Amino acid sequence: MEKQRLGAIIIGLIMLFSVAGFASVGLRFTGDAVQDQPQEQTIPTTVDRFLTGQEISLILRQGRAVIESVYNKNCQECKQKDGELRFFATRFGGFVILESVETEYGEGWERFQIIGSNGEIKDLKEEEISQENLLNLSCDLLVVKPRECLLKIYEQPLNTS
Repeated sequence: MEKQRLGAIIIGLIMLFSVAGFASVGLRFTGDAVQDQPQEQTIPTTVDRFLTGQEISLILRQGRAVIESVYNKNCQECKQKDGELRFFATRFGGFVILESVETEYGEGWERFQIIGSNGEIKDLKEEEISQENLLNLSCDLLVVKPRECLLKIYEQPLNTS
């Protein structure tokens, strides 16, 4: 009887340790898998450098738009445009990212544009850079829209003819 009891205890301990061993292997494997996954990259609302192609791709895949403001540091009109774009990007940070870069390039190298999440590009060089106009342009280009875009639908008068 003693031998049977001792055998049962040994078998019970073997089973208990094997369960614990499998559990620790599973936890270790899961931990490695989580560490191997790429971390989601967060990009600030305003970036004072050129964005990489990978960053632009990430922003567009998230349904957001990229506003590019590239201008010569001696261009006062360009600095004013950039200021309006910065204010707009701050207001709609969850929907747009501003790439703002002062360059040494000569006149004619300025680039003011919005790249929509659908891949469409809207040139802002000849556009009026106002908050209302930027909102209208962004509403057309964004896949994920701020509530201000959605509310504009209700501001339009109904055709009752």
